[in-house]
Amino acid sequence: MIHPTNLIRQGYGNFDARFSIGPAEWRHYDLLWIHKGAVRLFIGKSNNQIRLEAPTGILICPNTSFIGEAEANGALASITHFETKGESGKLPGFLIAPALISFPLQAMVELSQRYARNEQDRQSRIRLLIAILDAFLPDQDAPHRTDRVDAAWERSTDRLQYVRSLSDVAAQIALSESAFRALHRREKGGSAGQHLQALRLSQAERFLSTTRMSVAQIANAVGYSHPESLIRAFQRTHSVSPGAYRRRADPFA
Repeated sequence: MIHPTNLIRQGYGNFDARFSIGPAEWRHYDLLWIHKGAVRLFIGKSNNQIRLEAPTGILICPNTSFIGEAEANGALASITHFETKGESGKLPGFLIAPALISFPLQAMVELSQRYARNEQDRQSRIRLLIAILDAFLPDQDAPHRTDRVDAAWERSTDRLQYVRSLSDVAAQIALSESAFRALHRREKGGSAGQHLQALRLSQAERFLSTTRMSVAQIANAVGYSHPESLIRAFQRTHSVSPGAYRRRADPFA
């Protein structure tokens, strides 16, 4: 559990795609929230690559190095630097905000920043920060099971559109891609890469059967950079094109 005791700095800033973010390594915690746009970060000694697209945020723990860059149109971000009292437990170098509650979390972050601009009661801001941080942290009372891989896939499914590689999946549980591949094989007995493709195609099947989205729209929704990539993968595994699959699923489509 993290217990903030001192707010060092809060504020907004724009990341320009022409300049790098960092490199930096703070002795305190850094809650970085992306309000508009997207950034890519490389974090820690393993250089975990993470893509953050608004609205989402990341909690970077003390003494964790990072460097990155904004994507083409830049990004609007806010930071909250804070200190804690005593030990904060064994946390990884960073934690990513849960995708399912990213919008309410953003509202809380914006409220905290508004309080900071108006120099309102510091204790109220700390209590609000505690509520924000609680969403980042795993349930301390939950039994310790070998479910980290399941957690990574569950979080990635919620934001599949933004999962471009296994490194994005691994980042959900603060692992490097190579470490996640090994953990997945050990716990699931199969290839993480094949699992990611199966997840994309399963979601594509659902969209083809239940929506009128175009193949290009579906490809983007399940994380393919180009519709041709979805078409090739679909034909290879299903022996039919996405269009033919849709007609079979719904002959009146």
